[in-house]
Amino acid sequence: MYNPGMVNQMAPIPNQMQMAGGFQNPNQMAQMMPMFTFKQMIESFSGIFIKQKVELLEVVTGCETKNKYYVYERGQDGSKLGKKILKCKESSGCCARNCMSGDCRPFKMKCTNLFNDNKICLEMVRECACTFMCYNRPEMKVYYTEEGNSVYLGKVIDVFSCCDFVFEV
Repeated sequence: MYNPGMVNQMAPIPNQMQMAGGFQNPNQMAQMMPMFTFKQMIESFSGIFIKQKVELLEVVTGCETKNKYYVYERGQDGSKLGKKILKCKESSGCCARNCMSGDCRPFKMKCTNLFNDNKICLEMVRECACTFMCYNRPEMKVYYTEEGNSVYLGKVIDVFSCCDFVFEV
């Protein structure tokens, strides 16, 4: 039942609290927001949407730079929903990025949970592999590293396909 007297008793939204002097600095508001582990977030999603950040230096010079990706919740139509949930950064050597083919080069990737104080929640490692067509296909090992653990989850294998991207998880 709607009660007009209740309108003034509703809890203020964060911007109103800041304007009213409820918070002395922005960090206080961040401390009040709930923190979700990656595991809690991913269990509630129907899928994820991954978008690579375009590096202007790479576009202009043609030299490979360290890749960065943002992960969003995926909607029913396949588009991204809401805010970024993860930020993933590649760690690799300059020579490996620019002298080796994409299938062969090694890298490490760390994913930070943007809803949990930017703590690392996933690590992915791919060793150097001399790949030729369907032989010695690259594989990436995935580790869950949140809450002080480092648990091996499994691997992603780049299966050979002539005209399509195919991955075995």
